[in-house]
Amino acid sequence: MPPRDPLKISYVLVLPETDGDDTSPFQGFSAGWTGLIGFVEQLATLPADIAENKAPIDGLISQRMGGARMLSWTPVNIDALEQIPARLLGYFVVAFTADPATAARVEAWRAHQTIKPLHVSSTKVEGAVAADEFDEERLVAHLRQVLQTHGDQLDERRRIFAAAMLDDYVMRAPEPSGLKMDGHNMLLGDQMSLTRAGRSFEEGEPFQGRAETDYDTKTLETLRAVFAARDRAGLDNMHRLILVHPELWLVEPALFRWAYQRIDWRKAPDRASAEVVKMLQQQSGFLMTSPDLEQFFASAAAQETLRVRQGELHLFMATVGLAAASTTSAVMRLRPAVNRVYPLLSAYARSVRSNKAESKHKARRLFGEIQEALSQAVGPERMAFLDNEVTGPVKIVADPPIEWLPIRGLPLMLRHQCSRINATPGNLMIGELATNQPTTVAPQTVQDILVVSSFLPHDPLRNVMAKALEAMAPQLDRLKIKHVHISTVEAFEAELNAFTGAVMVFDGHGWLDDGHGVSTLMIGDTPLDVWSLRGRVRPPPIVLLSACDTHGADAASHATVGNGFLAMGSLTVMATLLPVGGQEAAQFIARFLYRLAAFIPDALAARHRVLNWTEIVTGMQRMIVTSEILDGLVNKADGPFTARGRIQSAANLNINTGKPDWYERLLADIARHRGETVEAVTTLAERVVARSEAIRYIQLGHPENILIDDGGIHAAVVPEPLRDIGAIGVDPAYPARREEDGAPAQDA
Repeated sequence: MPPRDPLKISYVLVLPETDGDDTSPFQGFSAGWTGLIGFVEQLATLPADIAENKAPIDGLISQRMGGARMLSWTPVNIDALEQIPARLLGYFVVAFTADPATAARVEAWRAHQTIKPLHVSSTKVEGAVAADEFDEERLVAHLRQVLQTHGDQLDERRRIFAAAMLDDYVMRAPEPSGLKMDGHNMLLGDQMSLTRAGRSFEEGEPFQGRAETDYDTKTLETLRAVFAARDRAGLDNMHRLILVHPELWLVEPALFRWAYQRIDWRKAPDRASAEVVKMLQQQSGFLMTSPDLEQFFASAAAQETLRVRQGELHLFMATVGLAAASTTSAVMRLRPAVNRVYPLLSAYARSVRSNKAESKHKARRLFGEIQEALSQAVGPERMAFLDNEVTGPVKIVADPPIEWLPIRGLPLMLRHQCSRINATPGNLMIGELATNQPTTVAPQTVQDILVVSSFLPHDPLRNVMAKALEAMAPQLDRLKIKHVHISTVEAFEAELNAFTGAVMVFDGHGWLDDGHGVSTLMIGDTPLDVWSLRGRVRPPPIVLLSACDTHGADAASHATVGNGFLAMGSLTVMATLLPVGGQEAAQFIARFLYRLAAFIPDALAARHRVLNWTEIVTGMQRMIVTSEILDGLVNKADGPFTARGRIQSAANLNINTGKPDWYERLLADIARHRGETVEAVTTLAERVVARSEAIRYIQLGHPENILIDDGGIHAAVVPEPLRDIGAIGVDPAYPARREEDGAPAQDA
């Protein structure tokens, strides 16, 4: 089957064949990435489709902000590439290589392809274009050649359109950004985003601050330039169909958890290399403490250790930058100090796990200490920016729970829509960054649900989920729910492979650590490492984990249950940072399924725009924390016509209609009811939030890419003659167009 959009250009980064364990030591990137980093950066300058050069730059940026016309780039190992016909990758394909053996194998693979991809290599091999000779002009020459030779494989409309685009292809002249191309890893993401937005830079020099605040100033300068490009581009009617992607990425590379452990000097190659590792472990800002230079330059092991870590940091920011540039998003690299909150996370998690009364009282203080540590690590200037200038969704690429960062009195995850990708393991991170294409589904797709319960027969929690769903059965009649009880791993595999729906709920026990740093699910009485299911199970695209510690805040390693489902291929996973109560978790799922049954059709009708999965989950979390606050500060739910019921209804309406000040309105209503000041109520509410069930759930992967439309929005936005093949701004066979009838509201 030809791809839906043959006018897109598919870029393939080909990695050499290596042992699966041959990864970089601190963050877990395949060894073959080193030579490809330059290509990753260059991709930010290349078109996503053949029509980009004709689109007005602001219209193009506006489309990208909604996830349309995103760059298609795919990392693939050479042994896997050899099994794929090039036509499955696209009509216009470009492959990049960086080592002789891989380049030779790509040439052998190309020889068997009907439409031969363009091969660009930094190593000399017959048939490939040299890396230093490749640019957009050389790319366009290849596109013309493919169209001239194989134009008969396109339908007539696209063939005519493609010929017109390529016959008169003019390189876009960039406009000055007013910034210098200063060299520093923390700036790379925003520089790539601005470059892709058609901005140029004056010649700069390596940036070295004298104080940490110098790095804040420089970061915010480039970040605001990205925001300015987005503001000028604006939104239009098209964004009813393709919602705005995260405007800001909060990112920070990390070491594997075990790499932060105290160094055994006796096992290090020499003292100088051990000192370098210690320096990396203890780094808190961008001003690094230098090792003993005499010892460092005398030690080949110390120099290699630092070189490897610098390569990891470069690759991290280049791949994050490329993903963010695809949606003209800003990138704020945080500080290494955010990775040093784990002792506080462990203390807080132990408190939450404890049933002792004194532990419950500690929760507010310990959670406050985590928030303060995160806030201090980010720094006052950046925190002020987050407080005052960020209004839309946020993407996180980091290991610690940045979702708990305090933003105007609320954790970031409740103030803004948030989703995340972990920084470790590096290969999974890059795979997630590259798998970033939106998909639109009908409401019925996410209303087909498999609930898998794995409790033993004598477990008191075995029937809690069933009772919670039964209690809400009349409200769930729009859903197709299959609820099964399983007790073996084989039964779990069979249920997943037989399920053809989109949403799976796992209802069972989760364990933070199996003793080897791996978190597991309990299937009956058997602990299951879900990573072991790769290649044997086809997981659904959406997974909801109603189990403890499935992405533990204090996990011993990256090998969490949540990451495991992403590694198997799920698009998004709702996982848990902490233990969750059995009754509370079942009620959360029951209320969430009711949200799928009732909220989605009502919201599609009322908002006149599509929905995405991120906002559905975030809205549920906000309503859960609202209920918990009202339980603690007003009274337990006692009917819709009481004071409590009226406050809850008003809060839910504010949440579901996207009011950015829903929380402030809630506190004001409670203060009036109690006859107290808002300040006093705020303090009480903070104590509830610190132990809330809502803050224990996070969204992994790309939930923002799952769009939901009943067909009404598509019909309203897309002209009837074009509905058979695509929408303006989605299918590049149609040029960028600006609408005058305003942009749709999308909450934070």
